[in-house]
Amino acid sequence: MGQFTSNIDPSTAPDGKQLATFYYPLPIASMEDRDTIEAEEKRLMVLLDEMFPGMMEKVEWERVLKLKMVDGFEPRVGQTAKDRPGSNVPGTDNLFLAGDVVAGPGNGGDVAFATGVEAAQSAMAYLKQV
Repeated sequence: MGQFTSNIDPSTAPDGKQLATFYYPLPIASMEDRDTIEAEEKRLMVLLDEMFPGMMEKVEWERVLKLKMVDGFEPRVGQTAKDRPGSNVPGTDNLFLAGDVVAGPGNGGDVAFATGVEAAQSAMAYLKQV
């Protein structure tokens, strides 16, 4: 996954420059093997150079992070959105759930935030009925 930040505003990227962020998730078990991490980092750089020829020649500065966990949310088998409950609890009118354990849109912290919004909206709708 990657993103190029717009350089229309010099506070995000100086005129004529570009800020790029790339995220390459690996299985957590791979994070213990330094050789695997280095090989995958090289693989990503080759891929980026193929996708954006000449880009790597223009890199002035890099910050490479090798994190075992990003945002603390790692769905596993049986934890996909279809396997988790929704914000509204069937059979209960005034219980609303939010957080990473609830089925909601997004990834990582987005799920907690999105389900928090859904739960708040459901709670407000419930309170208007009472």
